[in-house]
Amino acid sequence: MRTAVIAGSLDEHALELARRLHGRGWSLVLDTADADAAADTDTAGVLGTPVGAPVTALAGDIRDGSHQMALVEAARDLGGLDLLVSSAGIRPPVALCDPPPDAFRRMLDVTVLAPLGLLRTALPLLRESRGAVAAVSPHSAAEPGGPLDGYSAVKAALDRLAAEIAIEEPLVRVWTVDSDGRAQAPALLELLEHGAPSGHYDTAEVLRSAQAGRADTASPAGLTDGTSASVPGADRGARKARARGSAGLSRAKFSLPGALKANVPPEEHGVDRGDVRLLVGRKASGEVTHHHFSELPRLLRPLDVLVVNTSATAPPKVDGRAGSEAVTIRFSTRLDDGRWVVELSSADGGTPVDTCAPGTVVAVDDDTRVRLVLDHRLEPGSNRLWLAHFLASGPSTDRLRHRGRPFHGDVGTCHPLTAQQTVFADATEVASGAPAHQSAELPSAARPFTDHLVTAVVTRGVVIAPIELHTRPSPGAPSQPPGPELFAVPPATAQLINNARACGGRVVAVGTTAVRALESAADQGGTVRAARGWTDLVIGPQRTIQTVSGLLTGLHEAEASHLRLLEALAGTELLTACYAEARVEHYRWGEFGDVNLLLPD
Repeated sequence: MRTAVIAGSLDEHALELARRLHGRGWSLVLDTADADAAADTDTAGVLGTPVGAPVTALAGDIRDGSHQMALVEAARDLGGLDLLVSSAGIRPPVALCDPPPDAFRRMLDVTVLAPLGLLRTALPLLRESRGAVAAVSPHSAAEPGGPLDGYSAVKAALDRLAAEIAIEEPLVRVWTVDSDGRAQAPALLELLEHGAPSGHYDTAEVLRSAQAGRADTASPAGLTDGTSASVPGADRGARKARARGSAGLSRAKFSLPGALKANVPPEEHGVDRGDVRLLVGRKASGEVTHHHFSELPRLLRPLDVLVVNTSATAPPKVDGRAGSEAVTIRFSTRLDDGRWVVELSSADGGTPVDTCAPGTVVAVDDDTRVRLVLDHRLEPGSNRLWLAHFLASGPSTDRLRHRGRPFHGDVGTCHPLTAQQTVFADATEVASGAPAHQSAELPSAARPFTDHLVTAVVTRGVVIAPIELHTRPSPGAPSQPPGPELFAVPPATAQLINNARACGGRVVAVGTTAVRALESAADQGGTVRAARGWTDLVIGPQRTIQTVSGLLTGLHEAEASHLRLLEALAGTELLTACYAEARVEHYRWGEFGDVNLLLPD
């Protein structure tokens, strides 16, 4: 049984929501300033629903911390808290600069500080249930002007606070909702039903999107997508790209706040790895829309080809010692002649080791019997990347599997190797732990996929085609292109892609590694051939991408070389619009963050 607290104005719209929730078996805690109303509502008679789940109504001043605590404790007594709805507010018909004495202070207390205090009190229960918060405002507060200027201003402050809380509390969904009254109850039920992510929603748009989603549940081939309907109605749900006349990528346009970097997997917050948001940009229309990743099957079409990288992530990070200095060694790629590309850094993994030079001998894993000789630098003027060989037979597979640690970006923390694998990773490679033909870093665009979602994609009629590209450590600077990497395109994948393109179908790559592998295997006319070898291909706007028409990718740093590839595929205009939306809507970036789907139409 689920429990909701409905706080603030217990008007007809709040009561309608209460009736609908109670009719679905929810327990309720209702806040009211009227003791008589509390006595009536406590019997559930005023709700007009059969007596069933408990209904508790508490009278008090929402500004009072003890009343806020009483509401939360009442929910705890009913088993927990799954939904907190706050619509508290005072709307004096006065201009912002000319309120009666203390009127603005009271409006601020009731409209902003009281809901914030109630939310802070309720957070432990909401975290435990992975619950949701809805801060409801009338449409009249959404735009400045007229007699409600002061109310608009303080409601905007509440919206901004809610957006910040959504970032700080990834286990809780925080919705700011513009309501036209009558649509409030059904729209909130839609958000609940579809597990809408944190964001700003308009009730009318929610209902329109939900209706459109129900009308579009069947594909032309009669297949259903196997997932829930779209997360409906974000108020920025569909916008046209605005970057007209842009001459190229600008760092400012693609800067993402450091506070929004996703440094830990969603699983460490107690949610599914696929519980991320999906930003979709369509090149033909310039439209940018917001979704949950679970909607991906519905956004693809039957007979689309989804190209995935099956490279497993190796545990390539081991301890070592260069003379008297403790170091960290990252094994990247074993070349055909048996030598290795390695990255050498200080023991904390932070900085290159300045004392090393060609010929330096490094003891691997503090074992003097296993020694690594540095042959020469791979980056001019830097001691970071080396080509090296072993004096003995090299580290055994077991040593690297059991003693190696997975590498994670620049955070300085390690996560379980399972968190660094995708669902498409070759199971035999994952089990072996042998890094010779694995990736030094996670092909992260595919990370949100789960077995369930893959099933939904296949049920949709989408064809999944594998390639391999085994990544090296990221370059020292984000703007540096990747070094040579081993790739393979199987004959069946080449045939699937060529057939799809010949029939006018869409080929959607999962990650930039898939694009680089396919482009490396294509001839001058764009026909993909079965191929295996090394590629140092760098793709940018000056090079036409011939093999794919769409791309699922992460959100990248402003200086990242990946952005040049994205620009070549989607164009500067659409890419700029996507990143503008990502900033406004507080998308998380990095390998554990949200993802971006770029489609031709």
